[in-house]
Amino acid sequence: MRLLRAALGLLLAAGAALPSVAQDPAPAQAPAVAEPSPANLAIAREFVDITMPPESRQAMMQQMTDAMFAQARDGLSRAAGDLSDPTLQHAWNRYLERARTATRELDNESMPAIIEAIARAYARMFSHDELVQIRAFASTPAGRRYFLHSPDLLSDPDVAEASRAYHARLFPILEAVTAEVQREIEAAPQSRR
Repeated sequence: MRLLRAALGLLLAAGAALPSVAQDPAPAQAPAVAEPSPANLAIAREFVDITMPPESRQAMMQQMTDAMFAQARDGLSRAAGDLSDPTLQHAWNRYLERARTATRELDNESMPAIIEAIARAYARMFSHDELVQIRAFASTPAGRRYFLHSPDLLSDPDVAEASRAYHARLFPILEAVTAEVQREIEAAPQSRR
C-alpha cells in the first residue's frame, strides 16, 4: 500500500515540480541536423508505409500502449504486495485509464509528425543501397508479417511476464528516487522553486 501511495505521489510530485523547472534558463540550441537526400527520403517513406500502413498505425500504437500500461499496472501490483485498500486501487486504476486515454489522443495527434520524423531518420541513418534492400525485405510476405506483427511481441506471454517483473522491480526504485527528489525540492531555496 505504501508503494501504491508512493507511485501516486510520484506522479503528483512530478507535476508540482514542473513550475520550478519552467523557470530554468532555456537549454542550449541543438546542433543542426543534415537534411536527408530526397532519394533516400522517398525510399524511407515507402518503407515506413509498408511497415506501418497508414490504415493500421493507430491500432498498432494503441496495441503497444495498452500492453505497456497493463504490464505496468501488474508490475506495480506485484511490487506493492497488499492492494487491499479499494480507494488506492480505484485511484491508481483511474489514473492509468486517464493516462492511457490521454496517450491515445496524443498518439493520434502526433502520429503524422512522428511518422515523418521516423522516415527522415531512416533516410539519414542508412545508405541508399541499404534502404533499397530494407524496403525490398519489408515488401516480401515474411518482411510484411515481421513488421506488422512486431507490436504483438509486447503481448507475448514471455515478454509480458518479463515486463511485469521489470515494473515490479522498477516501482520501488522510483519510490526511493521520488523521496530523494522531494527532499531536494523541499530543501531548495524559495527563489529556486
